[in-house]
Amino acid sequence: MSARGGSGRDRWDRGKRGRWAPAAWLLAGVTATSAQEALRASLTGQQILEQKRRQIAAGWGDLRLGAWRFDLNASLALEANDNVRYEEVNPRSDLIVRPGFSVRALYPVTDKNVLTFSTGASYNAYLTHSDLNYLHVLPDSNLSFDVFVGNLLLNFHNRFHYTQELADQPDVRGRFNYGRLDNQVGVLGLWDLNKLVVSFNYDHQIYQVTEERYDFTDRTAELFGARVAWLVRPLTSLGLETGLGLIDYNNEDPSRPIRLNDLFHYSVGLFYEMPAGRFMQLRTGAGYVAYDPTTDVMPFGIGGDRMDGWYADLSLRHQITRRIQYVLSGGHQVRSGWYAETIRSLYGQLTVNWNVIRGYSLATSASYETAQEEGGSWFGVPEEFDRYTLGVAVGKRLGQKLGATLGYSYLARDSNVFGRSYTQNRLVLTAMYTF
Repeated sequence: MSARGGSGRDRWDRGKRGRWAPAAWLLAGVTATSAQEALRASLTGQQILEQKRRQIAAGWGDLRLGAWRFDLNASLALEANDNVRYEEVNPRSDLIVRPGFSVRALYPVTDKNVLTFSTGASYNAYLTHSDLNYLHVLPDSNLSFDVFVGNLLLNFHNRFHYTQELADQPDVRGRFNYGRLDNQVGVLGLWDLNKLVVSFNYDHQIYQVTEERYDFTDRTAELFGARVAWLVRPLTSLGLETGLGLIDYNNEDPSRPIRLNDLFHYSVGLFYEMPAGRFMQLRTGAGYVAYDPTTDVMPFGIGGDRMDGWYADLSLRHQITRRIQYVLSGGHQVRSGWYAETIRSLYGQLTVNWNVIRGYSLATSASYETAQEEGGSWFGVPEEFDRYTLGVAVGKRLGQKLGATLGYSYLARDSNVFGRSYTQNRLVLTAMYTF
């Protein structure tokens, strides 16, 4: 044991006050498309792991069954949507009823090793367009087991998500049911070496759609990542991050109308993390990323060349006053595409929490992304698009266990390809009960 700080386990338990804190917020506010696949898997795993540790420290579980601890919530939402199919011409509106639930469960195998399960689901029932009805499983659903071996923490996990929602898919435009399952099984390791913290991960991804006409997006991927953080100060780290991945698309059948090339991608970069006290936290990173096609199945000479470039990201959380906080994120990235091999984009997002009215919570948000396809496109002309979002939500506690939220969001997509631009307005009233 080091005389300066105790064992790795002790430092992990004190994480909410110290060195592990950056992992919880470094993805906060970033859109679902941010980061390269392998790097995103690494950062997402650390984010989920740190969030879980904070929840345990705060007192996980109001419900008990033997050694098991549970948090259970039920919700009911009513949504008015003026463009349910994301159409450019003659958009159609509808009312959507959305009952749902969420559950978090924890089982302490030992005082350090824990088994956890977290998921939530809702059913979206469209009153007019019933063909769009679908089940939504929350994207942070996971089953995981944490094991300590000396100063090494191993997190074995299975993360899963199912939805038909298109608002979080900037590359995709609607008029169809794009149901998709995203399942990742893997391991994340965190090794505390005093001045150095080494993390590594491996994930096997299965991505599968429910509609046969879109199964060209079906794929499996092997994702590897590693990060080495040097603690320049007790709460500040500087380090190296690397990632690589193999993406294997469902492209073997030459009769398919659309096929995408398999890809090998890798990235390397530097990062800096600074939780500067309780009121400000910062993460920034930058590096190089490349995508190399490993097959040549796209017709007419489309694709087949290396796509590479720089990536950068910035995440800042600032508690301006006791009642006002903002989260700012942005960056530049190269990532795999939908109708093309890759997409290059520039993005930014701002969320502000205004707890200025007693008894109410208020949040506002805005985001912007500009992107273009690279490596060939099935549209012939590579698509270029801009995407904007605005949102506001007001929440109110109606009792010890009951709360309600009223939210409005605006989404606009502007494309150079006809039929792939749209606007959408959504108004959602949600009630939630905590057991």
